[in-house]
Amino acid sequence: TVFGVCFYKRMPPRTQRSKAAKGDEDDHWKPVGRVQPLQMDTGANGRGANLQEILAKIELMQKVGPRTLHGTCNDMCPISERYNRQSWKIYDPLECEPGTTELSHRRMVKVYKKEAAASDVSLDADLRSLAGLTLTMDYLLHEIFTDHHAQEGLSAWQNFLSDRMRSIRKDIAIQRLCTPDSIALMEKIVRFYIFSGHYLMGTPRFESTLNAQQLVGTIEELLDMYRRIAPSMPAAAANEAEFYSYKILRSIGKPEFMTVMLQVPASLFFHPAIVFAQEIASAFSDGNYIAFFRKARQAPHICGCVLAERAFDQVRTRALVTIEAAYKPPKSPVSLVDIMNWLGFDSIDEARLFLDHHRVDYTETSIILTTDLPQVKPMTQRATWLLQELERTPMAEIVNGGPLGAFVLREPQDPFVQHRDKPSTTAAATVDGRQTGSRVQAQVAAQPSLGRFDGNTADSQGVGDGE
Repeated sequence: TVFGVCFYKRMPPRTQRSKAAKGDEDDHWKPVGRVQPLQMDTGANGRGANLQEILAKIELMQKVGPRTLHGTCNDMCPISERYNRQSWKIYDPLECEPGTTELSHRRMVKVYKKEAAASDVSLDADLRSLAGLTLTMDYLLHEIFTDHHAQEGLSAWQNFLSDRMRSIRKDIAIQRLCTPDSIALMEKIVRFYIFSGHYLMGTPRFESTLNAQQLVGTIEELLDMYRRIAPSMPAAAANEAEFYSYKILRSIGKPEFMTVMLQVPASLFFHPAIVFAQEIASAFSDGNYIAFFRKARQAPHICGCVLAERAFDQVRTRALVTIEAAYKPPKSPVSLVDIMNWLGFDSIDEARLFLDHHRVDYTETSIILTTDLPQVKPMTQRATWLLQELERTPMAEIVNGGPLGAFVLREPQDPFVQHRDKPSTTAAATVDGRQTGSRVQAQVAAQPSLGRFDGNTADSQGVGDGE
């Protein structure tokens, strides 16, 4: 007998039982409640066969595991979401046609939605295929992540791009994609978060903490994909050293630095990207600020963004303490030009801003060193030499990791529009004249609407609700 979880109650005394129950001498307890014990009856009319079938299915599910979803949507946004957001007027201005406020279905991109604990499992039609995800990324880099939108301010593109790229990550995770194309998408997302962290540093309404959290999660997911695919497809992990170097640079000055170094595969330990990160970390730990900034200027753009965001202000603050201890009077004074050259500033004005932030007095020829520097908040200052590189290389190419290919914005698949474009049934009914046409027209009107989107029909309401 297979017993379920149930409640029991004490049976009344044996003398109060019915005659039918007197034969069960060993039956002292009787299960009650909604769950009853399942009897393994193998008779012709029993439930043994059904129970064995259920147990066999459970055992098979435990062996095979849950079904892996495979996205079938080849567009940037599933059709159910497009009509649902259109009906509720939930869309971003960047999803409208340029220069208008009219929503464009071909510019709609799937939003990130955090699934509730009790929500239904996503459908294959609600997940984008690898082709749809690649199309989405190409559209974001070609049409949204441009200098024109960046000049309009943070609200014009960063929040939109961050949400849509987070949605790409979610579709990849749900489908458990681990292919060269999915890895290329994750690499671009990591570069975007690093670039945003430096370019928008200190900008109002920029959520630097959330951006850093998404960056850490994306790097971990990407490195895990490298570990899974490297044994079978080494070419797909060609950029693995690049992203390990980002993780190393982000851990400089933190307790987990040695743990991160030990995670680097032995085959990558002498890669130029890893060697560069080790040299930067060594200069940081030794307090050699001149070597640190000299080496930082040789870094690729994304590595420079990591250092500018995480380490520049920390190194400069420590260097100021060292300079104060080493150049006290009567030693030769330290000028603003020295501070600019030693601490990696691009102009005298940047050096002045740094000294003003740390409340250090100075003149045009020297700085006035004090015994103790006041405790101030870290300074958020973008590196001018990194910003100047944007004049030569577009932002999208930096995030893409190379030149962008050709891109053509196309119309999404829409069965509702295709159904409306079909010729009417009444147009072919001309044999019997007006009477036949009216009869066919009445038959068509009596049928339920299967493809036409109309806010008054039950079918269209289901589409609008994302069902």
